[in-house]
Amino acid sequence: MKEIRNKIISFEQDSLKAQAKKLFFEMCAPAGSKEMPAVIKSKIQSTCENAKNAPAPKLIYSYFAKGSITLKEDTLSIENVHLNCRSFSNLDSGQIKGVYVYFLTAGEIYNDDGDLKTQYFADLWGTALAEATRRQSETLFKKESFLSEEFGPGFYGMEPTEAARLARLADASLIGIDIKPGGMLVPVKSCALLRFAVTENYQPLNMACKDCIGSAKSCSLCRFGRR
Repeated sequence: MKEIRNKIISFEQDSLKAQAKKLFFEMCAPAGSKEMPAVIKSKIQSTCENAKNAPAPKLIYSYFAKGSITLKEDTLSIENVHLNCRSFSNLDSGQIKGVYVYFLTAGEIYNDDGDLKTQYFADLWGTALAEATRRQSETLFKKESFLSEEFGPGFYGMEPTEAARLARLADASLIGIDIKPGGMLVPVKSCALLRFAVTENYQPLNMACKDCIGSAKSCSLCRFGRR
């Protein structure tokens, strides 16, 4: 697959929002309930209705082929950018064919004039919309290759400050994302991620790694290196 730089994707909105709405309902439903309370259902419907004119979620990505990347222990080097993530040391470089670096955003979903309940549901809607965009990005990349897990700031032991380095590879500002000094993304319903294009025999990491902070006192995957 040839290399790609800063390609912007706008997904088909009806499909994206239908998937987001389903996720939204699942997040709002009281635990164990089979029927959504009428008052909550009404609030969900009004939130979705108010979101119709909101900016469309967007994705920007770059793809780097194997010849442009080097993986050594916990450092992934792409051209002159060096990304650190403790869990990288558990990957087999022989199974890696390339890497997708990408940012996605649901855009600004808040209404400062709304009451606390309205803001709460708007926040949930933003989460659902960002998650639907993330899932559609996975579907997009799977058309080209087998994929690894998603890595990124806050996942698998990567520090939040790595977001700025990722932005040197895929320009998040082109889809309206601003990166603060500590790594926070604005709008807040935004993500910075990377996935490896891998061979068919790729062995996924233990899922327990996903939310690990990667400290020196972590489990044997970190303390003793490769599994």
